Amino acid sequence: MPPEIMDISVYINKQGGAPLINLKEISMKIKYVAPSLAVLLLSTTIGQANASVFGNPYMGVALSWDHMGGKSYGSMINFEGNKLTFTDGRHLSGNKANGYFFFGTSYDLTQLPLFICPEFQIGQGRVNSQLRNTINDESFDLMGNGTLFTQRSLDPKLSRHLNTSLVVRVGGKIADSYRLYGLVGVDVSRFKYTYNVDNVDLGSGAIVGSDNFVKAKWKTAPVFGVGIEKKIDKVQVGLEGRIALYGPIKTYRLIKRDLDRESVSTKVKPYISSLMLRLSYSL
Repeated sequence: MPPEIMDISVYINKQGGAPLINLKEISMKIKYVAPSLAVLLLSTTIGQANASVFGNPYMGVALSWDHMGGKSYGSMINFEGNKLTFTDGRHLSGNKANGYFFFGTSYDLTQLPLFICPEFQIGQGRVNSQLRNTINDESFDLMGNGTLFTQRSLDPKLSRHLNTSLVVRVGGKIADSYRLYGLVGVDVSRFKYTYNVDNVDLGSGAIVGSDNFVKAKWKTAPVFGVGIEKKIDKVQVGLEGRIALYGPIKTYRLIKRDLDRESVSTKVKPYISSLMLRLSYSL
């Protein structure tokens, strides 16, 4: 056997067992494959459409119940080098009703009993979630007997302020006036992440104020969903569910305390699921 070709069993044995699946790599692949899949579906089926180049355009509005969830992590290395853990995978949660505007076009395929709809949606999409977290900083023993310590907190808050998405809906008729579909695409949202870091008097251990830190960031995410709609003349009424899975938002701050320093690290990895009542009109 040529030296550049290695038996897979030899490789596995050298590694001490079966290879492990890298979940982070799989997650990243899903994030970037989803938008590409949406474009591929559109490009491969548009040539089969039995309609004009513009298809059957429509526009409409949606009333949505948006839920924001995910895990939050936050820790501090204090002036003595001790690690304080505020949150370690604690779940964040927030809900809000929002309104959206969308427009798109629908193509009926000639070779298959299917339709395809590229669609753009935009809305404020505001959702807020805040975690309350207070822990003991044992570097400040206020009574000198290990019974009372300085209480420190971060209280992180995550907010989404604007949401846009570009999706491709693909489905078929399940009755004379009903259509069932799935969707895939890309979501782009504006997030703001804030937290407070207590200012501590290193001599007395008293809290003498706090510093507020803010990080605003645009985040992209793959979005997936399913829906059903009923057509009444030129009006379509539908119900749709979708979920967008965002990558992590990370921060790091180095804070001076007199001649000492403290550092704070945070990470939050959100997702947003939506249940939408849609009303659209064919142009």
